[in-house]
Amino acid sequence: LSSYEDSYYNQHYNCKSVFLPVFHGNNEIESENGFGKYALYHGDLAIADNIRSAFFMANVFKNLKEPLIIASSTINQKLIRLINKYENISFELISNQNHLTQLIKKAHINTLYSFQRSGTKLKVFNALFKGKHCIVNKNMIDDTDILEVCGVAENKIEYRNKVIELFNKDFMVTQARRNALNKYDSKRNAEKLIKALF
Repeated sequence: LSSYEDSYYNQHYNCKSVFLPVFHGNNEIESENGFGKYALYHGDLAIADNIRSAFFMANVFKNLKEPLIIASSTINQKLIRLINKYENISFELISNQNHLTQLIKKAHINTLYSFQRSGTKLKVFNALFKGKHCIVNKNMIDDTDILEVCGVAENKIEYRNKVIELFNKDFMVTQARRNALNKYDSKRNAEKLIKALF
């Protein structure tokens, strides 16, 4: 699922692995050009890494004027108590997949962060196929082509600076983004899987 995993298995298990990108359910880029209204962090707040990342994001935005929505289908009361201290940070309970899709599309920045290097995260592709600007850290994905079409930030200071920069920049789908996402075409990768198996 990731270049890191592909390299790891080739080096440690004396075998020839096949890099098969993640199947993410997106068929075409739906991102809309222009400006969005807020930054968005979304994730299942029943998962420890997502909880930690949501707290990280709240701490990034607490000293900024730009608005942040933290969205989840689960509620973390400790996080709610923290974000209630700041006027620019709010929580939204996700009711269904369409609700989440609309949040992603209307955001000016989709903020993505992980403390674990555990392969490619699906939410990166939902943000890139449906949303505008994306900021990630390298734990989210190790594809250099994807990283080049995202803002990359590894700590709070870098993240704050990247948020300020991108909130002042309108969004336009670039050819580089189309090219980077092209290798994640589900039909082509299904054919690659069939060829590898048979």
